Amino acid sequence: MKNKVFYIVMSIVLVLCILGACVTTPDDGTSDMSSAASRPAESSAGSESLAQSEAPAESGEPSENSSAPSEESSTPPAESSAPSDESSDTSSDVSQQPVIPPDPSEYSDVTDANLGSDAIDSYFNDSVFVGNSIMLHYKNYVTRRRGSDSGFLGNAKFHASASFSCYNNMQPITDSSTHPLYQGEKMKIEDAVAAMGAKTVYFSGMALNEVGIFGAEESARNLATVVDAIKAKSPDVKIVILANTYMVKNFNSYQKLHNGSISEYNNLLLDYCNENGYDFVDITTPLVASGCLADKFCTDNAEGGSGCHLTNDAYAIWTAVLRDYAKAEQAGTYVNPDSMPVYSRN
Repeated sequence: MKNKVFYIVMSIVLVLCILGACVTTPDDGTSDMSSAASRPAESSAGSESLAQSEAPAESGEPSENSSAPSEESSTPPAESSAPSDESSDTSSDVSQQPVIPPDPSEYSDVTDANLGSDAIDSYFNDSVFVGNSIMLHYKNYVTRRRGSDSGFLGNAKFHASASFSCYNNMQPITDSSTHPLYQGEKMKIEDAVAAMGAKTVYFSGMALNEVGIFGAEESARNLATVVDAIKAKSPDVKIVILANTYMVKNFNSYQKLHNGSISEYNNLLLDYCNENGYDFVDITTPLVASGCLADKFCTDNAEGGSGCHLTNDAYAIWTAVLRDYAKAEQAGTYVNPDSMPVYSRN
């Protein structure tokens, strides 16, 4: 009897234990849900986490995608620093772009002695510099510099001679004409450019004698005529016009040829370039003091001279200006000057 009672009691206890376990389970679940209801933000986060954990299972790449959230949460500083680095690189690139045309005073410390080599000189490969005696002397300067720096001004060629001008170029070639030689033969500019296969022509204003005879306007028309002749034979060639240089004060008193008429001519050339899409490079303003070619840049300012030919330091400045032009062209930042200075005979 005692045993029977014992078994009955044990059976009741066992049943109660089983029933207790069943009741406990839904209570726990209800507790979790009520807790979640009281913390909606956490519930929302849990839903996002669930969605993220489900997506990898669907994609079949659980390990890579499941690690992505933890990597994102651990790397905000790196991500926030990336835009800063990018913006600093951009501003650095912009600040390194040359601004052309520069203030002429920027070349005040350039001399033949301190002018070094520059990799930008290769920009002048396959080009030709055209002009009169002032350009011919630049050819001599470049040739001398190439003795110690073979890449000086690239492999640029020259087509220049004394007393040459655009007007003279349009005249017939004779034994006494001033047309420069190319490969031992006198040639007009347009024929020499075509024979060289030049890609760029750096065309000096070269109108000192011409302005003295015809004045600024006709001299500018003559230059335009020669440029048209060049483009007719070499339509793809690039034209770059170089400003005409000035005269020293002692030689600034002729009736037609003076710094007033030369500055008028330079402004006409600038207008012509702007109207036709040609680059205009001011190689002469850095050489001017008080409206005239500075005496220190002139080799023949004494009596009996011409008051216009240039020293090696002047040609060093030419080179520096041309290099800045080349750098700006490569960077896509070159613009023609807004205007050229206006000087007077006095």
